[in-house]
Amino acid sequence: MKVILRAAKETMQHIAKYRRSLFVMIIFIWITGVLAPFLQVVLPSLFLYLIETQQSFATLMVYAGGISLLVAVLDSAHNYLIQTYDPKMYVIKCKLTLRLYEKAMHVPYAQVEDMEYRRLLNRAQTNGIDNSSVGFEHFVRNGMELLIAVTGFFLYAIVFGSMQLWLCALVVTLSLLSIWFMSKAQAYEHVRKQDYAKADQQLQYYHHEVKLPGNGKDIRIFHLQDWLLAKIRYFQKCRVEVLQEVERKYLWAKWGSTFLSAARNLIVFAFFLHELVNGMSVSVFVFYTSAAAAFSGWISKIVNFYNETRRGALGIVDYDTYMDLPIEEEGATLTVPDEDLEIVFDHVSFRYPQAEKDTLTDINFTVHKKEKIGIVGSNGAGKTTLIKLLCGLYTPTSGRILINGIDIKKFAKEDLFTHIAAVFQDSCAMAYSVKKNVSCKTKDTIDMDLVWDCLERCELKTKVEQLPLQEDTYISNQISENGVLFSGGEQQKLLMARALYRKAHLLILDEPSAALDALAEAALYENYERAAKECTSIFISHRLASTRFANRILLFDQGQLKEMGTHETLLQQDGLYARMFEAQASYYQEGGMKHESTTTRSVDDLALDS
Repeated sequence: MKVILRAAKETMQHIAKYRRSLFVMIIFIWITGVLAPFLQVVLPSLFLYLIETQQSFATLMVYAGGISLLVAVLDSAHNYLIQTYDPKMYVIKCKLTLRLYEKAMHVPYAQVEDMEYRRLLNRAQTNGIDNSSVGFEHFVRNGMELLIAVTGFFLYAIVFGSMQLWLCALVVTLSLLSIWFMSKAQAYEHVRKQDYAKADQQLQYYHHEVKLPGNGKDIRIFHLQDWLLAKIRYFQKCRVEVLQEVERKYLWAKWGSTFLSAARNLIVFAFFLHELVNGMSVSVFVFYTSAAAAFSGWISKIVNFYNETRRGALGIVDYDTYMDLPIEEEGATLTVPDEDLEIVFDHVSFRYPQAEKDTLTDINFTVHKKEKIGIVGSNGAGKTTLIKLLCGLYTPTSGRILINGIDIKKFAKEDLFTHIAAVFQDSCAMAYSVKKNVSCKTKDTIDMDLVWDCLERCELKTKVEQLPLQEDTYISNQISENGVLFSGGEQQKLLMARALYRKAHLLILDEPSAALDALAEAALYENYERAAKECTSIFISHRLASTRFANRILLFDQGQLKEMGTHETLLQQDGLYARMFEAQASYYQEGGMKHESTTTRSVDDLALDS
């Protein structure tokens, strides 16, 4: 009951905030829902009473017509209100969805990567909003019916109480036992929701991957169909097993409730048959037996709608559990200086939650104002983690990151982000127009001259000019049927144009040329070199030849900064960087790899993808 009361409080607050007129509608639905069935019970016994008292045919017709008309009006009003309820409830669901997404997009990024967090978010959206069989919509709809049923129950309880108090008490007791049986089954279902969520999350992933056009090539070429179907079958089986266990609990509860209902009806009808034999009038007998049947109906509805209301309430609990997750108060109020930036990593270490060792250990270096820094290293060396720390997406486990001598923790996150333009290796273009992808601005604030300038610098201007709607053309056809598909290289250029549009003091590129051919890569780095003259810049690349543009190169290995210097200096040191460069360069020499010594190194030492 506490769950329902908590959900009712939350729901009333949302209705009061977003659609107060829904309160009036609920009240009218409540009144009509109680009166119409009561009049239908009264009508037969009333006619019998009129016949017993020898009323005229005309009087009978007046009563019949009046009551029938009233019942029809009440039924029509009730059905109309139920139908018009849906649009109003949809508005509330939209508002709640916006609240959910607003929080989801403002929680710390490190929290977004946590599996348990994503599970809570998924349950909040699925159980709280999207699924019409749980959550707010289910709670309000069934809560209204429960309110009607409870009111009808007390109305008929008064009728029974006037006849025999013990009979009313017996019926109520048996009904409460039915409710208890069903509530136990629902409590078990709520406990197993965690298992539902795990299976659902895996199924959503595989369903999404199977439908992605980009995955279609790999699925066919590498014959992944059987493997993917096996995975889907496995998690479907897990889902079905949990569902079967839950349904078994409900089956036992329903059997118990059915038995109690049969016992209740037998006792009630036996009592009134005894009264009829002992002199009760037929009209009174019909009234009480009709009331008894309706009373049993109200009790059944209470059992059903109580459990359905509780199911909806548990979905609201999932929503509230997520919305109540604490967001670490930032507390930082400083703004980043509107000038060239100097960045210092001062004994910085970082360890992911539940990890056994640091991903980065005791990192120390300085990036001077307007300096171009190249970062290279083996897989898992911590390069992308380093960039996320610099962007303020992660917080160092120990040590400090200073921007112009001030700890990065003291800067307000939103202000810090405005001074950074980053292209991550997993960034992607959104299904919006070209101009919005480049500017990330609303229509009336876009600087179109700057958009075209950035497109030209990234060698996309000609491409965009040839599109059906030019800069208004949508990327992909997910939203607009007139949208176009950009190749991987074209999307990379578009993301680079986005970074240039921002004119930020810090430019960060994480594998910017991964999807580009050699000529396009050369053009990109020429544009990068020109743009980097105006700001501090850091880029990660797996092609060491591109690091020649950098003033300095930082080489990471196993979470540590192992080497630092210019391209020429690092080659002269004949360390890991020199061996990496030699191994990579040998692939472009006639005859393939010429230095067999490099083949003895491990794959991780020679792999340069971050």
